[in-house]
Amino acid sequence: MFAHSEQLSASGINYVPDGINIAYGQHKIVEEFQSSGHSPILENALQKFGEFSLNIISSENFDRLNAKQVASLAKMLKSVDTTVVYVMRRSDDLLVSSWQESIKHGAEATWSEYFFPHMARPYGSQLFNPSVVLDLYHKNFPGKVKVLNFDTLAADGTDLVTALLQTVEVSPPFEVKQERINASMPIPHVEVLRALNVMWRQHGNGSSNVRVRTAFLGLVKQGHADIKQLAALVSNTMAPQQVAGSFTQQAPFSTFLAKYQSALVGRWEQQLSPKTYNLPSTAWLLHAEAPPAMERLLRDVQEALKDTP
Repeated sequence: MFAHSEQLSASGINYVPDGINIAYGQHKIVEEFQSSGHSPILENALQKFGEFSLNIISSENFDRLNAKQVASLAKMLKSVDTTVVYVMRRSDDLLVSSWQESIKHGAEATWSEYFFPHMARPYGSQLFNPSVVLDLYHKNFPGKVKVLNFDTLAADGTDLVTALLQTVEVSPPFEVKQERINASMPIPHVEVLRALNVMWRQHGNGSSNVRVRTAFLGLVKQGHADIKQLAALVSNTMAPQQVAGSFTQQAPFSTFLAKYQSALVGRWEQQLSPKTYNLPSTAWLLHAEAPPAMERLLRDVQEALKDTP
């Protein structure tokens, strides 16, 4: 939608660009609510809403707002006829994806450490239980919440942009092409980066950050020999794991389906189909070649970042 914002605007649809940084869909609006409970960016955008028949604010981070912040959002939108559209993905995909994303931003938790809190309290996990997020929005936007299923849309070949606009009874004013979903970093590389994050902090560099990831990916692109060796060690210790169908996954999902039945849009399945993921343990670190290879990798990352701010 960002790429077609001019065509949308010509059709009376305002895809609000205010506060979008280089990562499309990530608004500073969310950050403003989190820091002060109010959004000057949204306040400015609201002044232009009357010029359009439909206004769209799309961000992947509105699910991070707490109860007080969602209430503040609703207060700012009280004079606007608002529909909240939530796009849901299957919980096991989200678990793996969110662990990967955390590592890319400097986290150090192993897969098992990340996984356990969600398994221990599935009803309190917004990855297993969408109601954790939806309840906040339903309370503040009663009767205005709609839920799309990312996985069935993809399986049926329906573009998400088309589904989103149809949810608010609008047809796309441009030809929608199926876009390639951003490719995830290979799991072995994620695990090596996780270990690098730990070593980066332990060697007095402070917590890892995006700069470390950028340097790491630059070395991957160059065919760094130690990264190749370490990734192979990780691959040899990975094991198949499956969450779909377990009580921990299914129980909160079934509760969500029953609770938000009237809000569901499109095709939904009552139970997730089995899906297996190959995920790492930390056994690879016990291999004799792992510690010296990690030390060399750390030095190369430090060297790559030596002259960067």
